[in-house]
Amino acid sequence: MAEFAPEHRTLRSMLQGQADRYSDRPFVSCGGVKWSFAETAEVARAWGARLAAAGIGAGDRVLIHCGNRAEFLQACPGATWIGAIATPVNTAFRGLLPAHVMANARPKLLIVEAQFRPAYDDLGEDVPLPPLLWPITAQGIEVAVPILVPARSDAAAVRPSDIAANLHMSATTGPSKGDCFPQAQFFWWGIYSARAFGVREGDVLMTALPVFHTNALNVFYQALLIGCEYVLVPKFSASGYWKAAAECSATVTYLLGAMASTLMAQPERGEDRKHSIRTALGGGIPARLQEPFYHRFGIPMVDGYASTESNFLIYNRYPSSHLDQHCCCRTRPAKIQQDRVRSCQFTGTFPTAKHHSLAHAASD
Repeated sequence: MAEFAPEHRTLRSMLQGQADRYSDRPFVSCGGVKWSFAETAEVARAWGARLAAAGIGAGDRVLIHCGNRAEFLQACPGATWIGAIATPVNTAFRGLLPAHVMANARPKLLIVEAQFRPAYDDLGEDVPLPPLLWPITAQGIEVAVPILVPARSDAAAVRPSDIAANLHMSATTGPSKGDCFPQAQFFWWGIYSARAFGVREGDVLMTALPVFHTNALNVFYQALLIGCEYVLVPKFSASGYWKAAAECSATVTYLLGAMASTLMAQPERGEDRKHSIRTALGGGIPARLQEPFYHRFGIPMVDGYASTESNFLIYNRYPSSHLDQHCCCRTRPAKIQQDRVRSCQFTGTFPTAKHHSLAHAASD
Protein backbone atom coordinates (compact mmCIF):
# COMPACT_ATOMS: atom_id res chain seq x y z
CA MET A 1 0.00 0.00 0.00
CA ALA A 2 1.30 3.42 -0.92
CA GLU A 3 1.72 6.08 1.76
CA PHE A 4 0.05 9.44 1.28
CA ALA A 5 0.86 12.42 3.47
CA PRO A 6 -2.25 14.12 4.95
CA GLU A 7 -2.12 16.95 2.42
CA HIS A 8 -2.14 14.40 -0.44
CA ARG A 9 -5.26 12.52 0.63
CA THR A 10 -7.30 13.74 -2.31
CA LEU A 11 -8.47 11.69 -5.27
CA ARG A 12 -6.25 13.62 -7.68
CA SER A 13 -3.09 13.04 -5.64
CA MET A 14 -3.93 9.40 -5.03
CA LEU A 15 -4.68 8.68 -8.70
CA GLN A 16 -1.52 10.45 -9.83
CA GLY A 17 0.58 8.68 -7.22
CA GLN A 18 -0.76 5.23 -8.01
CA ALA A 19 -0.54 5.86 -11.76
CA ASP A 20 3.17 6.56 -11.27
CA ARG A 21 3.53 3.46 -9.14
CA TYR A 22 1.47 0.91 -11.08
CA SER A 23 1.27 2.48 -14.55
CA ASP A 24 -0.09 -0.19 -16.94
CA ARG A 25 -1.39 -2.56 -14.26
CA PRO A 26 -5.15 -3.24 -14.75
CA PHE A 27 -7.28 -1.09 -12.49
CA VAL A 28 -10.87 -0.54 -13.74
CA SER A 29 -13.06 -3.10 -15.47
CA CYS A 30 -16.70 -2.32 -16.25
CA GLY A 31 -18.93 -3.67 -19.00
CA GLY A 32 -16.13 -4.37 -21.44
CA VAL A 33 -14.23 -1.17 -20.61
CA LYS A 34 -10.78 -1.73 -19.12
CA TRP A 35 -8.40 0.95 -17.88
CA SER A 36 -4.98 0.72 -16.29
CA PHE A 37 -4.02 2.89 -13.33
CA ALA A 38 -2.37 5.37 -15.69
CA GLU A 39 -5.37 5.39 -18.03
CA THR A 40 -7.81 5.93 -15.16
CA ALA A 41 -5.84 8.93 -13.94
CA GLU A 42 -5.91 10.36 -17.47
CA VAL A 43 -9.67 9.71 -17.78
CA ALA A 44 -10.30 11.60 -14.54
CA ARG A 45 -8.02 14.46 -15.60
CA ALA A 46 -9.59 14.74 -19.04
CA TRP A 47 -13.16 14.71 -17.73
CA GLY A 48 -12.19 17.18 -15.02
CA ALA A 49 -10.88 19.44 -17.79
CA ARG A 50 -14.14 19.04 -19.74
CA LEU A 51 -16.16 19.97 -16.68
CA ALA A 52 -13.94 22.96 -15.95
CA ALA A 53 -14.18 24.15 -19.56
CA ALA A 54 -17.98 23.96 -19.27
CA GLY A 55 -17.88 26.27 -16.26
CA ILE A 56 -17.93 23.72 -13.44
CA GLY A 57 -15.69 24.79 -10.57
CA ALA A 58 -14.71 23.84 -7.05
CA GLY A 59 -17.76 23.39 -4.84
CA ASP A 60 -20.23 23.08 -7.74
CA ARG A 61 -22.44 20.02 -7.56
CA VAL A 62 -22.62 17.60 -10.47
CA LEU A 63 -25.70 15.35 -10.35
CA ILE A 64 -25.02 11.92 -11.87
CA HIS A 65 -28.00 9.64 -12.51
CA CYS A 66 -26.97 6.37 -14.13
CA GLY A 67 -26.45 2.70 -13.49
CA ASN A 68 -23.20 0.79 -13.06
CA ARG A 69 -21.41 1.88 -16.22
CA ALA A 70 -18.09 3.35 -17.29
CA GLU A 71 -19.58 6.83 -17.77
CA PHE A 72 -20.03 7.09 -14.03
CA LEU A 73 -16.32 6.37 -13.63
CA GLN A 74 -15.62 9.26 -16.00
CA ALA A 75 -17.96 11.83 -14.48
CA CYS A 76 -17.53 11.13 -10.77
CA PRO A 77 -13.70 11.08 -10.60
CA GLY A 78 -13.63 13.93 -13.12
CA ALA A 79 -15.73 16.11 -10.83
CA THR A 80 -13.75 15.12 -7.76
CA TRP A 81 -10.47 15.82 -9.61
CA ILE A 82 -11.30 19.54 -9.93
CA GLY A 83 -12.91 19.94 -6.50
CA ALA A 84 -16.51 19.80 -7.71
CA ILE A 85 -18.96 17.72 -5.68
CA ALA A 86 -20.17 14.49 -7.26
CA THR A 87 -23.82 13.84 -6.39
CA PRO A 88 -24.95 10.37 -7.50
CA VAL A 89 -28.70 9.66 -7.63
CA ASN A 90 -30.36 6.43 -6.57
CA THR A 91 -31.57 4.81 -9.79
CA ALA A 92 -34.71 3.60 -7.99
CA PHE A 93 -35.85 7.17 -7.23
CA ARG A 94 -39.14 8.03 -8.89
CA GLY A 95 -41.93 10.55 -8.41
CA LEU A 96 -41.04 13.31 -5.96
CA LEU A 97 -37.63 11.93 -4.99
CA PRO A 98 -35.59 13.24 -7.98
CA ALA A 99 -37.10 16.68 -7.31
CA HIS A 100 -36.09 16.37 -3.66
CA VAL A 101 -32.49 15.56 -4.61
CA MET A 102 -32.43 18.38 -7.18
CA ALA A 103 -33.75 20.91 -4.67
CA ASN A 104 -31.37 19.69 -1.97
CA ALA A 105 -28.23 19.60 -4.10
CA ARG A 106 -28.89 22.57 -6.42
CA PRO A 107 -26.51 21.20 -9.07
CA LYS A 108 -24.94 23.17 -11.86
CA LEU A 109 -24.88 20.12 -14.14
CA LEU A 110 -27.07 17.03 -14.55
CA ILE A 111 -25.52 14.00 -16.23
CA VAL A 112 -28.32 11.49 -16.78
CA GLU A 113 -28.71 8.14 -18.50
CA ALA A 114 -31.41 8.20 -21.17
CA GLN A 115 -33.71 5.76 -19.37
CA PHE A 116 -33.82 8.02 -16.29
CA ARG A 117 -34.28 11.30 -18.14
CA PRO A 118 -38.13 11.29 -17.82
CA ALA A 119 -37.77 11.56 -14.03
CA TYR A 120 -36.83 15.23 -14.55
CA ASP A 121 -39.62 16.21 -16.91
CA ASP A 122 -41.95 17.51 -14.19
CA LEU A 123 -39.99 18.71 -11.19
CA GLY A 124 -42.37 21.54 -10.35
CA GLU A 125 -42.05 25.31 -10.66
CA ASP A 126 -39.91 25.61 -7.56
CA VAL A 127 -37.28 23.12 -8.77
CA PRO A 128 -35.75 24.18 -12.07
CA LEU A 129 -33.38 22.05 -14.09
CA PRO A 130 -29.71 22.99 -13.73
CA PRO A 131 -28.07 25.24 -16.34
CA LEU A 132 -26.30 22.30 -17.94
CA LEU A 133 -27.65 18.86 -18.91
CA TRP A 134 -25.50 16.14 -20.49
CA PRO A 135 -27.33 12.93 -21.48
CA ILE A 136 -25.72 9.50 -21.41
CA THR A 137 -26.56 7.57 -24.56
CA ALA A 138 -25.24 4.41 -26.17
CA GLN A 139 -22.35 6.55 -27.45
CA GLY A 140 -21.43 7.81 -23.96
CA ILE A 141 -21.76 11.18 -22.26
CA GLU A 142 -22.93 13.75 -24.80
CA VAL A 143 -21.53 17.17 -24.03
CA ALA A 144 -23.88 19.88 -25.36
CA VAL A 145 -21.06 21.90 -26.92
CA PRO A 146 -17.86 20.16 -28.09
CA ILE A 147 -15.07 20.97 -25.65
CA LEU A 148 -11.40 20.88 -26.57
CA VAL A 149 -9.58 19.14 -23.73
CA PRO A 150 -6.05 20.49 -23.22
CA ALA A 151 -3.17 18.04 -23.16
CA ARG A 152 -2.49 19.15 -19.61
CA SER A 153 -4.72 21.13 -17.27
CA ASP A 154 -3.94 23.06 -14.11
CA ALA A 155 -6.97 22.48 -11.92
CA ALA A 156 -7.40 24.52 -8.78
CA ALA A 157 -5.84 23.16 -5.62
CA VAL A 158 -8.07 20.63 -3.84
CA ARG A 159 -7.76 20.05 -0.10
CA PRO A 160 -8.41 16.80 1.80
CA SER A 161 -11.13 18.58 3.79
CA ASP A 162 -13.00 19.72 0.65
CA ILE A 163 -16.28 17.93 -0.01
CA ALA A 164 -15.90 15.22 -2.65
CA ALA A 165 -19.38 13.71 -2.73
CA ASN A 166 -22.93 14.47 -1.68
CA LEU A 167 -24.61 11.08 -1.20
CA HIS A 168 -28.35 10.78 -0.68
CA MET A 169 -28.41 7.69 1.46
CA SER A 170 -31.50 5.70 2.37
CA ALA A 171 -33.32 7.35 5.26
CA THR A 172 -35.44 5.96 8.06
CA THR A 173 -37.37 9.19 8.57
CA GLY A 174 -38.43 11.15 5.52
CA PRO A 175 -36.47 11.67 2.28
CA SER A 176 -32.74 10.99 2.15
CA LYS A 177 -30.68 13.82 3.59
CA GLY A 178 -27.72 14.24 1.27
CA ASP A 179 -24.64 13.51 3.41
CA CYS A 180 -21.43 15.36 2.55
CA PHE A 181 -18.16 13.44 2.47
CA PRO A 182 -14.70 15.06 2.32
CA GLN A 183 -11.97 13.90 -0.02
CA ALA A 184 -9.91 12.44 2.83
CA GLN A 185 -12.82 10.44 4.19
CA PHE A 186 -12.68 8.30 1.06
CA PHE A 187 -8.99 7.75 1.79
CA TRP A 188 -9.79 6.40 5.26
CA TRP A 189 -12.76 4.45 3.97
CA GLY A 190 -10.45 2.67 1.56
CA ILE A 191 -7.76 2.05 4.16
CA TYR A 192 -9.96 0.75 6.96
CA SER A 193 -12.32 -1.24 4.73
CA ALA A 194 -9.37 -2.92 3.04
CA ARG A 195 -7.98 -3.75 6.46
CA ALA A 196 -11.31 -5.20 7.59
CA PHE A 197 -11.55 -7.41 4.50
CA GLY A 198 -7.88 -8.34 4.43
CA VAL A 199 -7.42 -6.87 0.93
CA ARG A 200 -3.97 -7.48 -0.52
CA GLU A 201 -2.09 -5.88 -3.38
CA GLY A 202 -3.04 -7.62 -6.61
CA ASP A 203 -6.51 -8.69 -5.42
CA VAL A 204 -9.50 -8.46 -7.76
CA LEU A 205 -12.38 -6.66 -6.05
CA MET A 206 -15.74 -7.40 -7.67
CA THR A 207 -18.90 -5.50 -6.79
CA ALA A 208 -22.40 -5.42 -8.22
CA LEU A 209 -23.55 -2.88 -5.64
CA PRO A 210 -24.95 0.32 -7.20
CA VAL A 211 -22.42 3.10 -7.74
CA PHE A 212 -24.69 5.72 -6.17
CA HIS A 213 -24.05 4.13 -2.76
CA THR A 214 -21.06 4.39 -0.45
CA ASN A 215 -20.12 0.72 -0.69
CA ALA A 216 -19.45 0.64 -4.44
CA LEU A 217 -17.53 3.93 -4.25
CA ASN A 218 -15.58 2.59 -1.29
CA VAL A 219 -14.48 -0.46 -3.31
CA PHE A 220 -12.99 1.89 -5.91
CA TYR A 221 -10.84 3.52 -3.22
CA GLN A 222 -9.82 0.17 -1.71
CA ALA A 223 -8.57 -0.95 -5.12
CA LEU A 224 -6.87 2.38 -5.78
CA LEU A 225 -5.00 2.54 -2.48
CA ILE A 226 -3.98 -1.11 -2.14
CA GLY A 227 -3.12 -1.69 -5.81
CA CYS A 228 -5.99 -3.97 -6.91
CA GLU A 229 -8.31 -4.38 -9.88
CA TYR A 230 -11.79 -2.87 -9.47
CA VAL A 231 -14.46 -4.88 -11.29
CA LEU A 232 -17.80 -3.08 -11.44
CA VAL A 233 -20.53 -5.49 -12.53
CA PRO A 234 -23.33 -3.69 -14.42
CA LYS A 235 -26.10 -5.48 -12.54
CA PHE A 236 -26.50 -8.04 -9.77
CA SER A 237 -27.58 -11.45 -11.05
CA ALA A 238 -28.11 -14.22 -8.52
CA SER A 239 -28.03 -16.92 -11.20
CA GLY A 240 -24.84 -15.59 -12.78
CA TYR A 241 -22.97 -14.19 -9.78
CA TRP A 242 -20.48 -16.99 -9.19
CA LYS A 243 -19.86 -17.40 -12.91
CA ALA A 244 -19.04 -13.68 -13.13
CA ALA A 245 -16.74 -14.01 -10.11
CA ALA A 246 -14.89 -16.93 -11.71
CA GLU A 247 -14.56 -15.15 -15.07
CA CYS A 248 -12.85 -12.11 -13.54
CA SER A 249 -10.88 -14.17 -10.96
CA ALA A 250 -12.41 -12.14 -8.11
CA THR A 251 -10.79 -12.61 -4.71
CA VAL A 252 -13.00 -10.21 -2.71
CA THR A 253 -16.67 -9.38 -3.24
CA TYR A 254 -19.37 -7.25 -1.62
CA LEU A 255 -22.90 -8.29 -0.63
CA LEU A 256 -25.74 -6.78 1.34
CA GLY A 257 -28.44 -8.73 3.17
CA ALA A 258 -30.99 -9.25 0.40
CA MET A 259 -28.29 -10.25 -2.07
CA ALA A 260 -27.07 -13.08 0.19
CA SER A 261 -30.63 -14.28 0.72
CA THR A 262 -31.22 -14.32 -3.04
CA LEU A 263 -28.01 -16.27 -3.65
CA MET A 264 -28.99 -18.81 -1.01
CA ALA A 265 -32.41 -19.21 -2.67
CA GLN A 266 -30.81 -20.34 -5.93
CA PRO A 267 -30.60 -24.06 -6.70
CA GLU A 268 -27.28 -25.53 -5.64
CA ARG A 269 -24.82 -25.73 -8.52
CA GLY A 270 -21.33 -27.03 -9.03
CA GLU A 271 -20.15 -23.44 -9.59
CA ASP A 272 -21.10 -22.44 -6.03
CA ARG A 273 -17.49 -23.04 -4.96
CA LYS A 274 -15.74 -22.68 -8.33
CA HIS A 275 -14.44 -19.23 -7.53
CA SER A 276 -11.39 -17.61 -5.94
CA ILE A 277 -13.21 -15.39 -3.45
CA ARG A 278 -11.41 -15.27 -0.13
CA THR A 279 -13.70 -12.92 1.79
CA ALA A 280 -16.81 -10.81 1.31
CA LEU A 281 -18.72 -7.90 2.76
CA GLY A 282 -21.81 -9.36 4.42
CA GLY A 283 -23.56 -6.19 5.47
CA GLY A 284 -26.90 -6.84 7.16
CA ILE A 285 -26.95 -10.55 6.38
CA PRO A 286 -29.32 -12.24 8.86
CA ALA A 287 -27.53 -14.26 11.53
CA ARG A 288 -29.50 -17.36 10.54
CA LEU A 289 -27.92 -17.25 7.06
CA GLN A 290 -24.29 -16.75 8.08
CA GLU A 291 -23.43 -20.37 8.78
CA PRO A 292 -25.36 -21.85 5.82
CA PHE A 293 -23.83 -19.25 3.47
CA TYR A 294 -20.31 -20.01 4.71
CA HIS A 295 -20.72 -23.77 4.40
CA ARG A 296 -22.31 -23.59 0.94
CA PHE A 297 -20.04 -21.00 -0.71
CA GLY A 298 -16.93 -21.25 1.49
CA ILE A 299 -16.66 -17.49 1.97
CA PRO A 300 -16.03 -15.78 5.34
CA MET A 301 -18.02 -12.57 5.68
CA VAL A 302 -17.43 -9.21 7.32
CA ASP A 303 -20.25 -7.10 8.72
CA GLY A 304 -19.73 -3.52 9.90
CA TYR A 305 -21.60 -1.04 12.03
CA ALA A 306 -21.79 2.75 11.69
CA SER A 307 -19.36 2.38 8.78
CA THR A 308 -20.55 5.52 7.00
CA GLU A 309 -19.60 7.61 10.02
CA SER A 310 -16.55 5.67 11.25
CA ASN A 311 -14.92 4.47 7.99
CA PHE A 312 -15.49 0.81 8.92
CA LEU A 313 -13.75 0.87 12.28
CA ILE A 314 -16.33 -1.36 13.98
CA TYR A 315 -16.83 -4.76 12.41
CA ASN A 316 -17.26 -8.46 13.03
CA ARG A 317 -16.32 -11.48 11.00
CA TYR A 318 -18.05 -14.79 10.48
CA PRO A 319 -16.65 -17.27 11.37
CA SER A 320 -15.37 -15.36 14.38
CA SER A 321 -12.06 -17.25 14.19
CA HIS A 322 -11.28 -15.10 11.14
CA LEU A 323 -11.27 -11.92 13.28
CA ASP A 324 -7.90 -10.34 12.54
CA GLN A 325 -5.57 -8.45 14.83
CA HIS A 326 -6.39 -5.06 13.29
CA CYS A 327 -10.05 -5.08 14.32
CA CYS A 328 -10.27 -2.25 16.82
CA CYS A 329 -13.21 -3.77 18.66
CA ARG A 330 -15.44 -6.78 19.01
CA THR A 331 -19.04 -5.90 19.44
CA ARG A 332 -22.57 -7.23 19.38
CA PRO A 333 -25.12 -5.29 17.29
CA ALA A 334 -27.34 -4.90 20.35
CA LYS A 335 -24.55 -3.13 22.18
CA ILE A 336 -23.60 -0.67 19.45
CA GLN A 337 -25.37 2.13 21.27
CA GLN A 338 -22.91 1.62 24.15
CA ASP A 339 -19.87 2.13 21.95
CA ARG A 340 -18.03 5.38 22.53
CA VAL A 341 -16.56 7.00 19.44
CA ARG A 342 -14.36 10.04 19.70
CA SER A 343 -14.93 12.63 17.01
CA CYS A 344 -12.48 15.07 15.50
CA GLN A 345 -12.46 17.65 12.75
CA PHE A 346 -11.80 15.77 9.54
CA THR A 347 -8.73 17.13 7.82
CA GLY A 348 -7.24 13.87 6.58
CA THR A 349 -5.38 13.10 9.77
CA PHE A 350 -6.25 12.29 13.36
CA PRO A 351 -5.23 13.92 16.64
CA THR A 352 -3.43 10.88 18.06
CA ALA A 353 -0.75 8.58 16.74
CA LYS A 354 -3.02 5.59 17.29
CA HIS A 355 -5.59 6.78 14.79
CA HIS A 356 -6.81 3.22 14.23
CA SER A 357 -8.12 3.14 17.82
CA LEU A 358 -10.79 5.79 17.53
CA ALA A 359 -13.51 3.46 18.72
CA HIS A 360 -13.80 1.73 22.05
CA ALA A 361 -16.66 -0.74 22.01
CA ALA A 362 -18.12 -2.92 24.71
CA SER A 363 -16.49 -6.33 24.53
CA ASP A 364 -18.43 -9.58 24.73
